[in-house]
Amino acid sequence: MLRYKNKKELLDTHPSELSPEFQPDGKPSFEKADEMMRIAFEKGTHRFEWDHKKADGEVFPVEVLLTDISIDANEKILNTVWRDITDRKKSERKQNAIYRISESTYTASDMHALYKKIHSIISELITVKNIYIALYDEESKLLTFPYFVDEYDPPQPSKKLGKGLTEYVLRTGEACLVDEKKDLELRAQDKVDLIGSPTKIWLGVPLKISGKSIGVIVVQDYDDENAYGEDEKQLLIFVSEQIAQVIERKQNAVKLKKYAEELKEANKTKDKFFSIIAHDLKSPFQGLIGYSKILTTEYATITEEERIFFINSIDEISKNAFSLLEDLLTWSRLQTNKMEIKIEKFNLNEYLSQTISLLKQTALNKEIKINSFIDNKIYVNADKNMVCTIARNIISNATKFTNKGGEITVSSNLVENFVELSIKDTGVGIEKKNLDKLFVIDKTFRTKGTANEEGTGLGLLLCKEMIEKQGGKIWAESEPGKGSNFVFTIPT
Repeated sequence: MLRYKNKKELLDTHPSELSPEFQPDGKPSFEKADEMMRIAFEKGTHRFEWDHKKADGEVFPVEVLLTDISIDANEKILNTVWRDITDRKKSERKQNAIYRISESTYTASDMHALYKKIHSIISELITVKNIYIALYDEESKLLTFPYFVDEYDPPQPSKKLGKGLTEYVLRTGEACLVDEKKDLELRAQDKVDLIGSPTKIWLGVPLKISGKSIGVIVVQDYDDENAYGEDEKQLLIFVSEQIAQVIERKQNAVKLKKYAEELKEANKTKDKFFSIIAHDLKSPFQGLIGYSKILTTEYATITEEERIFFINSIDEISKNAFSLLEDLLTWSRLQTNKMEIKIEKFNLNEYLSQTISLLKQTALNKEIKINSFIDNKIYVNADKNMVCTIARNIISNATKFTNKGGEITVSSNLVENFVELSIKDTGVGIEKKNLDKLFVIDKTFRTKGTANEEGTGLGLLLCKEMIEKQGGKIWAESEPGKGSNFVFTIPT
Protein backbone atom coordinates (compact mmCIF):
# COMPACT_ATOMS: atom_id res chain seq x y z
CA MET A 1 0.00 0.00 0.00
CA LEU A 2 2.82 2.40 0.89
CA ARG A 3 5.14 1.17 -1.90
CA TYR A 4 8.14 0.63 0.36
CA LYS A 5 10.65 -1.90 -0.97
CA ASN A 6 10.69 -4.07 2.15
CA LYS A 7 9.59 -4.32 5.76
CA LYS A 8 12.88 -2.97 7.16
CA GLU A 9 12.71 0.19 5.02
CA LEU A 10 9.21 0.86 6.32
CA LEU A 11 10.16 0.19 10.00
CA ASP A 12 13.14 2.51 9.66
CA THR A 13 10.85 5.34 8.52
CA HIS A 14 9.63 7.76 11.18
CA PRO A 15 5.80 7.72 11.46
CA SER A 16 5.69 11.47 10.75
CA GLU A 17 7.02 10.75 7.25
CA LEU A 18 4.02 8.53 6.46
CA SER A 19 1.72 11.56 6.24
CA PRO A 20 1.84 14.86 4.36
CA GLU A 21 2.62 17.94 6.44
CA PHE A 22 -1.03 18.96 6.58
CA GLN A 23 -4.34 17.11 6.46
CA PRO A 24 -7.25 18.24 4.15
CA ASP A 25 -8.83 20.30 6.96
CA GLY A 26 -5.62 22.37 7.20
CA LYS A 27 -4.40 20.98 10.51
CA PRO A 28 -0.75 19.81 10.81
CA SER A 29 -0.64 16.00 10.56
CA PHE A 30 1.54 15.65 13.68
CA GLU A 31 -0.93 17.59 15.89
CA LYS A 32 -3.99 15.89 14.44
CA ALA A 33 -2.46 12.40 14.85
CA ASP A 34 -1.93 13.12 18.55
CA GLU A 35 -5.58 14.22 18.82
CA MET A 36 -6.88 11.07 17.07
CA MET A 37 -4.82 8.77 19.35
CA ARG A 38 -6.05 10.56 22.48
CA ILE A 39 -9.66 10.01 21.39
CA ALA A 40 -8.94 6.29 20.76
CA PHE A 41 -7.46 5.84 24.27
CA GLU A 42 -10.41 7.67 25.81
CA LYS A 43 -13.15 5.80 23.93
CA GLY A 44 -11.38 2.51 23.35
CA THR A 45 -11.74 2.80 19.59
CA HIS A 46 -11.83 5.54 16.95
CA ARG A 47 -12.51 5.44 13.19
CA PHE A 48 -11.64 8.35 10.89
CA GLU A 49 -10.31 9.29 7.45
CA TRP A 50 -6.71 10.24 6.92
CA ASP A 51 -4.32 11.25 4.17
CA HIS A 52 -1.17 9.13 3.99
CA LYS A 53 1.91 9.42 1.85
CA LYS A 54 3.52 6.66 -0.16
CA ALA A 55 7.25 6.14 -0.47
CA ASP A 56 7.23 7.89 -3.86
CA GLY A 57 5.46 10.92 -2.35
CA GLU A 58 1.94 10.22 -3.70
CA VAL A 59 -0.75 11.16 -1.18
CA PHE A 60 -3.79 8.85 -0.93
CA PRO A 61 -6.84 8.61 1.38
CA VAL A 62 -7.28 5.83 3.93
CA GLU A 63 -9.84 4.91 6.53
CA VAL A 64 -8.09 4.40 9.90
CA LEU A 65 -9.35 2.28 12.80
CA LEU A 66 -7.51 2.80 16.08
CA THR A 67 -8.23 0.29 18.88
CA ASP A 68 -6.84 0.51 22.43
CA ILE A 69 -5.23 -2.86 23.28
CA SER A 70 -3.20 -1.64 26.27
CA ILE A 71 -2.39 -4.46 28.70
CA ASP A 72 -1.95 -2.14 31.69
CA ALA A 73 -1.99 1.57 32.50
CA ASN A 74 1.75 1.89 32.17
CA GLU A 75 1.97 0.68 28.59
CA LYS A 76 -0.33 2.34 26.06
CA ILE A 77 -0.72 0.35 22.84
CA LEU A 78 -2.92 1.08 19.82
CA ASN A 79 -3.77 -1.46 17.12
CA THR A 80 -3.95 0.42 13.80
CA VAL A 81 -5.79 -0.79 10.71
CA TRP A 82 -5.67 1.13 7.42
CA ARG A 83 -7.96 0.63 4.44
CA ASP A 84 -7.18 2.32 1.12
CA ILE A 85 -10.36 4.25 0.14
CA THR A 86 -9.03 5.87 -3.04
CA ASP A 87 -11.72 4.25 -5.22
CA ARG A 88 -14.49 5.10 -2.75
CA LYS A 89 -13.41 8.74 -2.50
CA LYS A 90 -13.12 8.94 -6.26
CA SER A 91 -16.63 7.55 -6.61
CA GLU A 92 -17.96 10.00 -4.02
CA ARG A 93 -16.32 12.93 -5.81
CA LYS A 94 -17.76 11.74 -9.09
CA GLN A 95 -21.26 11.40 -7.65
CA ASN A 96 -20.97 14.82 -6.07
CA ALA A 97 -19.77 16.29 -9.35
CA ILE A 98 -22.60 14.62 -11.25
CA TYR A 99 -25.13 16.04 -8.79
CA ARG A 100 -23.65 19.55 -9.08
CA ILE A 101 -23.58 19.35 -12.89
CA SER A 102 -27.20 18.23 -12.92
CA GLU A 103 -28.11 21.03 -10.51
CA SER A 104 -26.25 23.57 -12.65
CA THR A 105 -28.44 22.79 -15.65
CA TYR A 106 -31.34 24.36 -13.77
CA THR A 107 -29.55 27.22 -12.00
CA ALA A 108 -27.13 28.58 -14.64
CA SER A 109 -28.11 32.05 -15.89
CA ASP A 110 -27.22 31.30 -19.52
CA MET A 111 -25.56 28.64 -21.66
CA HIS A 112 -22.05 30.14 -21.46
CA ALA A 113 -22.34 30.27 -17.67
CA LEU A 114 -23.42 26.61 -17.71
CA TYR A 115 -20.47 25.57 -19.90
CA LYS A 116 -18.06 27.43 -17.62
CA LYS A 117 -19.57 25.83 -14.49
CA ILE A 118 -19.38 22.34 -15.99
CA HIS A 119 -15.75 22.97 -16.98
CA SER A 120 -14.97 23.96 -13.40
CA ILE A 121 -16.69 20.91 -11.89
CA ILE A 122 -15.15 18.26 -14.13
CA SER A 123 -11.74 19.86 -13.60
CA GLU A 124 -11.99 18.61 -10.01
CA LEU A 125 -12.05 15.04 -11.31
CA ILE A 126 -9.88 15.02 -14.42
CA THR A 127 -7.34 17.25 -16.13
CA VAL A 128 -9.26 19.67 -18.35
CA LYS A 129 -6.85 22.31 -19.61
CA ASN A 130 -8.42 22.20 -23.06
CA ILE A 131 -12.14 21.87 -23.69
CA TYR A 132 -14.61 23.03 -26.30
CA ILE A 133 -18.24 22.55 -27.23
CA ALA A 134 -19.24 22.51 -30.91
CA LEU A 135 -22.86 22.80 -32.08
CA TYR A 136 -24.15 22.14 -35.59
CA ASP A 137 -26.95 24.29 -37.04
CA GLU A 138 -28.79 22.47 -39.82
CA GLU A 139 -30.36 25.65 -41.20
CA SER A 140 -27.11 27.59 -41.65
CA LYS A 141 -25.05 24.40 -42.21
CA LEU A 142 -22.46 25.84 -39.81
CA LEU A 143 -20.48 24.38 -36.91
CA THR A 144 -20.25 26.93 -34.08
CA PHE A 145 -18.10 26.93 -30.93
CA PRO A 146 -20.04 28.58 -28.08
CA TYR A 147 -17.39 27.51 -25.53
CA PHE A 148 -13.68 27.16 -26.34
CA VAL A 149 -10.74 27.02 -23.92
CA ASP A 150 -7.35 25.96 -25.24
CA GLU A 151 -3.68 26.33 -24.32
CA TYR A 152 -2.54 26.97 -27.90
CA ASP A 153 -5.39 27.52 -30.35
CA PRO A 154 -7.52 30.70 -30.27
CA PRO A 155 -11.36 30.56 -30.12
CA GLN A 156 -12.66 29.11 -33.37
CA PRO A 157 -15.06 31.00 -35.69
CA SER A 158 -18.14 29.37 -37.19
CA LYS A 159 -17.31 27.13 -40.14
CA LYS A 160 -18.70 24.67 -42.63
CA LEU A 161 -18.35 20.97 -41.82
CA GLY A 162 -14.94 19.56 -42.65
CA LYS A 163 -13.09 16.33 -41.86
CA GLY A 164 -11.81 17.00 -38.37
CA LEU A 165 -12.24 14.68 -35.39
CA THR A 166 -15.17 16.82 -34.22
CA GLU A 167 -17.05 16.18 -37.47
CA TYR A 168 -16.09 12.49 -37.26
CA VAL A 169 -17.87 12.16 -33.91
CA LEU A 170 -20.79 14.21 -35.25
CA ARG A 171 -21.12 11.84 -38.22
CA THR A 172 -20.73 8.56 -36.33
CA GLY A 173 -22.72 9.62 -33.27
CA GLU A 174 -20.29 7.67 -31.06
CA ALA A 175 -17.89 8.76 -28.29
CA CYS A 176 -14.30 8.55 -29.51
CA LEU A 177 -11.01 8.35 -27.58
CA VAL A 178 -8.13 9.14 -29.92
CA ASP A 179 -4.44 8.86 -29.11
CA GLU A 180 -1.62 9.61 -31.58
CA LYS A 181 -1.75 6.07 -33.02
CA LYS A 182 -5.54 6.16 -33.50
CA ASP A 183 -5.30 9.62 -35.06
CA LEU A 184 -2.79 8.38 -37.64
CA GLU A 185 -5.02 5.37 -38.42
CA LEU A 186 -8.06 7.57 -39.02
CA ARG A 187 -6.05 9.91 -41.24
CA ALA A 188 -4.60 6.97 -43.18
CA GLN A 189 -8.17 5.75 -43.78
CA ASP A 190 -9.05 9.27 -45.03
CA LYS A 191 -11.73 9.58 -42.34
CA VAL A 192 -10.27 12.71 -40.74
CA ASP A 193 -7.80 15.51 -41.42
CA LEU A 194 -5.52 17.20 -38.88
CA ILE A 195 -7.16 20.42 -37.72
CA GLY A 196 -5.55 22.60 -35.03
CA SER A 197 -2.52 21.71 -32.95
CA PRO A 198 -1.71 17.95 -32.61
CA THR A 199 -2.56 16.45 -29.20
CA LYS A 200 -1.35 13.44 -27.19
CA ILE A 201 -4.93 12.38 -26.37
CA TRP A 202 -8.32 13.57 -27.65
CA LEU A 203 -11.75 12.66 -26.28
CA GLY A 204 -14.97 13.66 -28.02
CA VAL A 205 -18.55 12.78 -27.06
CA PRO A 206 -21.64 13.61 -29.17
CA LEU A 207 -24.45 15.80 -27.82
CA LYS A 208 -27.69 14.07 -28.76
CA ILE A 209 -31.34 15.10 -28.83
CA SER A 210 -33.83 12.30 -29.56
CA GLY A 211 -30.97 10.12 -30.78
CA LYS A 212 -29.72 12.73 -33.24
CA SER A 213 -26.25 14.31 -32.88
CA ILE A 214 -26.49 18.09 -32.67
CA GLY A 215 -22.99 18.80 -31.38
CA VAL A 216 -19.85 17.49 -29.67
CA ILE A 217 -18.09 18.13 -26.33
CA VAL A 218 -14.32 17.65 -26.51
CA VAL A 219 -11.44 17.53 -24.01
CA GLN A 220 -7.83 17.10 -25.10
CA ASP A 221 -4.35 17.06 -23.61
CA TYR A 222 -1.20 18.11 -25.43
CA ASP A 223 1.28 16.49 -23.00
CA ASP A 224 -0.12 13.43 -21.19
CA GLU A 225 -1.31 10.53 -23.35
CA ASN A 226 -2.75 8.86 -20.25
CA ALA A 227 -4.88 11.84 -19.24
CA TYR A 228 -8.09 10.19 -20.44
CA GLY A 229 -9.42 6.67 -20.52
CA GLU A 230 -12.68 4.75 -20.18
CA ASP A 231 -13.64 6.35 -16.84
CA GLU A 232 -13.18 9.84 -18.25
CA LYS A 233 -15.18 8.89 -21.32
CA GLN A 234 -18.11 7.71 -19.19
CA LEU A 235 -17.99 10.93 -17.16
CA LEU A 236 -18.04 13.03 -20.34
CA ILE A 237 -20.95 10.98 -21.70
CA PHE A 238 -22.96 11.93 -18.61
CA VAL A 239 -21.95 15.59 -19.02
CA SER A 240 -23.00 15.48 -22.68
CA GLU A 241 -26.44 14.15 -21.72
CA GLN A 242 -26.93 17.01 -19.26
CA ILE A 243 -25.89 19.65 -21.79
CA ALA A 244 -28.13 18.10 -24.47
CA GLN A 245 -31.10 18.20 -22.07
CA VAL A 246 -30.59 21.92 -21.46
CA ILE A 247 -30.26 22.63 -25.19
CA GLU A 248 -33.44 20.63 -25.82
CA ARG A 249 -35.30 22.56 -23.13
CA LYS A 250 -34.17 25.84 -24.65
CA GLN A 251 -35.16 24.69 -28.14
CA ASN A 252 -38.58 23.67 -26.82
CA ALA A 253 -38.93 27.07 -25.14
CA VAL A 254 -38.14 28.77 -28.47
CA LYS A 255 -40.67 26.54 -30.26
CA LEU A 256 -43.28 27.31 -27.61
CA LYS A 257 -42.67 31.04 -27.98
CA LYS A 258 -42.90 30.75 -31.76
CA TYR A 259 -46.13 28.76 -31.44
CA ALA A 260 -47.56 31.43 -29.11
CA GLU A 261 -46.64 34.13 -31.64
CA GLU A 262 -48.21 32.13 -34.47
CA LEU A 263 -51.35 31.65 -32.39
CA LYS A 264 -51.47 35.38 -31.70
CA GLU A 265 -51.04 36.07 -35.41
CA ALA A 266 -53.80 33.57 -36.21
CA ASN A 267 -56.14 35.41 -33.85
CA LYS A 268 -55.27 38.68 -35.58
CA THR A 269 -56.06 37.03 -38.92
CA LYS A 270 -59.41 35.84 -37.60
CA ASP A 271 -60.23 39.33 -36.30
CA LYS A 272 -59.23 40.80 -39.67
CA PHE A 273 -61.51 38.38 -41.45
CA PHE A 274 -64.42 39.35 -39.24
CA SER A 275 -63.62 43.01 -39.83
CA ILE A 276 -63.55 42.55 -43.62
CA ILE A 277 -66.74 40.51 -43.67
CA ALA A 278 -68.53 42.94 -41.36
CA HIS A 279 -67.41 46.14 -43.09
CA ASP A 280 -65.73 45.66 -46.45
CA LEU A 281 -68.35 43.23 -47.75
CA LYS A 282 -71.27 45.01 -46.12
CA SER A 283 -70.44 48.37 -47.72
CA PRO A 284 -70.47 47.23 -51.39
CA PHE A 285 -73.64 45.23 -50.87
CA GLN A 286 -75.33 48.27 -49.38
CA GLY A 287 -74.39 50.14 -52.55
CA LEU A 288 -75.65 47.32 -54.76
CA ILE A 289 -78.96 47.14 -52.89
CA GLY A 290 -79.37 50.93 -53.03
CA TYR A 291 -78.73 51.21 -56.78
CA SER A 292 -80.84 48.11 -57.52
CA LYS A 293 -83.75 49.51 -55.52
CA ILE A 294 -83.64 52.80 -57.44
CA LEU A 295 -83.64 50.94 -60.76
CA THR A 296 -86.52 48.66 -59.77
CA THR A 297 -88.75 51.26 -58.11
CA GLU A 298 -87.93 54.45 -60.02
CA TYR A 299 -86.84 53.16 -63.43
CA ALA A 300 -89.57 55.01 -65.31
CA THR A 301 -88.89 58.35 -63.65
CA ILE A 302 -85.08 58.52 -64.01
CA THR A 303 -83.21 59.64 -67.12
CA GLU A 304 -81.27 57.34 -69.44
CA GLU A 305 -78.06 59.02 -68.29
CA GLU A 306 -78.88 58.20 -64.63
CA ARG A 307 -79.72 54.62 -65.57
CA ILE A 308 -76.31 54.16 -67.23
CA PHE A 309 -74.58 55.71 -64.18
CA PHE A 310 -76.38 53.32 -61.79
CA ILE A 311 -75.64 50.29 -64.01
CA ASN A 312 -71.95 51.23 -64.29
CA SER A 313 -71.79 51.74 -60.51
CA ILE A 314 -73.34 48.32 -59.94
CA ASP A 315 -70.80 46.81 -62.37
CA GLU A 316 -67.82 48.47 -60.61
CA ILE A 317 -69.04 47.58 -57.11
CA SER A 318 -69.67 43.96 -58.17
CA LYS A 319 -66.17 43.63 -59.62
CA ASN A 320 -64.58 45.07 -56.44
CA ALA A 321 -66.66 42.76 -54.23
CA PHE A 322 -65.72 39.77 -56.37
CA SER A 323 -62.05 40.76 -56.20
CA LEU A 324 -62.31 40.99 -52.42
CA LEU A 325 -63.92 37.54 -52.22
CA GLU A 326 -61.13 36.10 -54.39
CA ASP A 327 -58.48 37.64 -52.13
CA LEU A 328 -60.28 36.31 -49.05
CA LEU A 329 -60.40 32.83 -50.57
CA THR A 330 -56.70 32.95 -51.49
CA TRP A 331 -55.78 34.25 -48.03
CA SER A 332 -57.81 31.47 -46.40
CA ARG A 333 -56.12 28.77 -48.50
CA LEU A 334 -52.67 30.16 -47.66
CA GLN A 335 -53.44 30.30 -43.93
CA THR A 336 -54.71 26.71 -43.85
CA ASN A 337 -51.88 25.40 -46.11
CA LYS A 338 -54.43 24.23 -48.68
CA MET A 339 -52.78 26.11 -51.55
CA GLU A 340 -50.42 23.80 -53.40
CA ILE A 341 -46.96 25.26 -53.96
CA LYS A 342 -45.24 23.85 -57.04
CA ILE A 343 -41.52 24.71 -57.03
CA GLU A 344 -39.80 24.49 -60.40
CA LYS A 345 -36.86 26.07 -62.19
CA PHE A 346 -37.69 28.65 -64.85
CA ASN A 347 -36.35 31.73 -66.63
CA LEU A 348 -37.65 34.75 -64.72
CA ASN A 349 -37.57 37.25 -67.57
CA GLU A 350 -39.13 34.83 -70.04
CA TYR A 351 -42.04 34.02 -67.74
CA LEU A 352 -42.79 37.55 -66.49
CA SER A 353 -42.46 39.30 -69.87
CA GLN A 354 -46.01 38.38 -70.89
CA THR A 355 -47.47 39.58 -67.57
CA ILE A 356 -45.57 42.86 -67.81
CA SER A 357 -46.71 43.35 -71.42
CA LEU A 358 -50.38 43.02 -70.40
CA LEU A 359 -49.87 45.46 -67.51
CA LYS A 360 -48.25 47.96 -69.91
CA GLN A 361 -51.56 48.20 -71.76
CA THR A 362 -53.38 49.04 -68.53
CA ALA A 363 -50.71 51.58 -67.59
CA LEU A 364 -51.12 53.35 -70.94
CA ASN A 365 -54.62 54.40 -69.85
CA LYS A 366 -52.85 56.67 -67.30
CA GLU A 367 -50.00 57.46 -69.68
CA ILE A 368 -47.60 55.56 -67.42
CA LYS A 369 -44.52 53.89 -68.89
CA ILE A 370 -43.34 50.50 -67.60
CA ASN A 371 -39.66 49.64 -68.16
CA SER A 372 -38.37 46.08 -67.66
CA PHE A 373 -34.69 45.32 -67.04
CA ILE A 374 -34.86 41.70 -65.83
CA ASP A 375 -31.66 39.78 -66.66
CA ASN A 376 -32.67 37.15 -69.23
CA LYS A 377 -29.96 34.79 -67.92
CA ILE A 378 -31.49 34.47 -64.45
CA TYR A 379 -33.27 31.26 -63.49
CA VAL A 380 -35.22 30.87 -60.24
CA ASN A 381 -36.65 27.97 -58.21
CA ALA A 382 -40.17 29.00 -57.30
CA ASP A 383 -43.88 28.64 -57.98
CA LYS A 384 -44.54 30.22 -61.39
CA ASN A 385 -48.13 31.25 -60.70
CA MET A 386 -47.27 32.78 -57.34
CA VAL A 387 -44.35 34.79 -58.74
CA CYS A 388 -46.61 36.03 -61.52
CA THR A 389 -49.37 36.96 -59.03
CA ILE A 390 -46.90 38.80 -56.79
CA ALA A 391 -45.36 40.79 -59.66
CA ARG A 392 -48.78 41.60 -61.15
CA ASN A 393 -50.12 42.77 -57.78
CA ILE A 394 -47.17 45.06 -57.01
CA ILE A 395 -46.98 46.51 -60.54
CA SER A 396 -50.76 47.12 -60.46
CA ASN A 397 -50.35 48.93 -57.14
CA ALA A 398 -47.52 51.02 -58.62
CA THR A 399 -49.80 51.94 -61.54
CA LYS A 400 -52.61 52.80 -59.17
CA PHE A 401 -50.49 55.21 -57.11
CA THR A 402 -48.55 56.84 -59.96
CA ASN A 403 -49.83 59.97 -61.66
CA LYS A 404 -50.16 60.41 -65.41
CA GLY A 405 -46.81 60.64 -67.18
CA GLY A 406 -45.02 58.66 -64.47
CA GLU A 407 -42.72 55.63 -64.81
CA ILE A 408 -42.46 52.15 -63.31
CA THR A 409 -39.16 50.25 -63.52
CA VAL A 410 -38.85 46.49 -62.99
CA SER A 411 -35.28 45.25 -62.48
CA SER A 412 -33.40 42.24 -61.12
CA ASN A 413 -30.27 41.82 -59.02
CA LEU A 414 -28.52 38.56 -58.11
CA VAL A 415 -27.57 38.39 -54.39
CA GLU A 416 -25.96 35.10 -53.25
CA ASN A 417 -28.65 32.39 -53.67
CA PHE A 418 -31.52 34.80 -54.32
CA VAL A 419 -32.76 37.15 -57.00
CA GLU A 420 -33.96 40.54 -55.80
CA LEU A 421 -36.81 41.76 -58.01
CA SER A 422 -37.33 45.50 -57.66
CA ILE A 423 -40.50 47.33 -58.76
CA LYS A 424 -39.87 51.07 -58.49
CA ASP A 425 -42.35 53.84 -59.32
CA THR A 426 -42.39 57.65 -59.45
CA GLY A 427 -45.72 57.79 -57.68
CA VAL A 428 -47.11 59.56 -54.62
CA GLY A 429 -44.99 57.59 -52.15
CA ILE A 430 -45.77 56.46 -48.59
CA GLU A 431 -45.01 58.14 -45.31
CA LYS A 432 -42.42 56.36 -43.16
CA LYS A 433 -44.89 55.79 -40.31
CA ASN A 434 -47.14 53.80 -42.68
CA LEU A 435 -44.44 51.56 -44.21
CA ASP A 436 -44.59 49.14 -41.28
CA LYS A 437 -48.35 48.76 -41.74
CA LEU A 438 -48.13 47.43 -45.29
CA PHE A 439 -47.48 43.78 -44.43
CA VAL A 440 -49.18 43.41 -41.03
CA ILE A 441 -52.65 41.91 -40.84
CA ASP A 442 -53.97 44.03 -37.97
CA LYS A 443 -52.50 47.30 -39.26
CA THR A 444 -53.56 47.22 -42.89
CA PHE A 445 -52.88 50.52 -44.61
CA ARG A 446 -55.22 51.36 -47.47
CA THR A 447 -55.77 54.50 -49.56
CA LYS A 448 -57.35 55.27 -52.93
CA GLY A 449 -55.22 55.48 -56.07
CA THR A 450 -54.44 58.67 -58.00
CA ALA A 451 -57.60 58.08 -60.10
CA ASN A 452 -59.67 57.04 -57.06
CA GLU A 453 -59.00 53.32 -57.70
CA GLU A 454 -60.23 51.03 -54.93
CA GLY A 455 -58.30 48.14 -53.41
CA THR A 456 -59.13 45.21 -51.13
CA GLY A 457 -56.37 45.96 -48.62
CA LEU A 458 -55.20 42.34 -48.77
CA GLY A 459 -53.00 42.41 -51.88
CA LEU A 460 -49.64 43.08 -50.22
CA LEU A 461 -50.44 40.72 -47.37
CA LEU A 462 -51.10 37.97 -49.91
CA CYS A 463 -47.81 38.81 -51.65
CA LYS A 464 -45.92 38.55 -48.34
CA GLU A 465 -47.47 35.16 -47.56
CA MET A 466 -46.67 33.77 -51.01
CA ILE A 467 -43.09 35.07 -50.95
CA GLU A 468 -42.32 33.71 -47.47
CA LYS A 469 -43.79 30.29 -48.30
CA GLN A 470 -41.16 30.05 -51.05
CA GLY A 471 -38.31 31.10 -48.74
CA GLY A 472 -38.10 34.75 -49.82
CA LYS A 473 -38.63 38.15 -48.21
CA ILE A 474 -40.35 41.40 -49.17
CA TRP A 475 -39.78 45.00 -48.08
CA ALA A 476 -40.59 48.51 -49.20
CA GLU A 477 -38.70 51.80 -49.43
CA SER A 478 -40.59 55.02 -50.04
CA GLU A 479 -40.63 58.79 -49.73
CA PRO A 480 -43.76 60.95 -50.10
CA GLY A 481 -43.84 62.72 -53.47
CA LYS A 482 -40.86 60.76 -54.84
CA GLY A 483 -42.29 57.28 -55.27
CA SER A 484 -41.86 53.81 -53.82
CA ASN A 485 -39.65 50.77 -54.34
CA PHE A 486 -40.99 47.33 -53.51
CA VAL A 487 -38.37 44.56 -53.43
CA PHE A 488 -38.88 40.82 -52.99
CA THR A 489 -36.47 37.90 -53.18
CA ILE A 490 -36.82 34.60 -55.04
CA PRO A 491 -34.53 31.57 -54.50
CA THR A 492 -32.31 30.67 -57.45
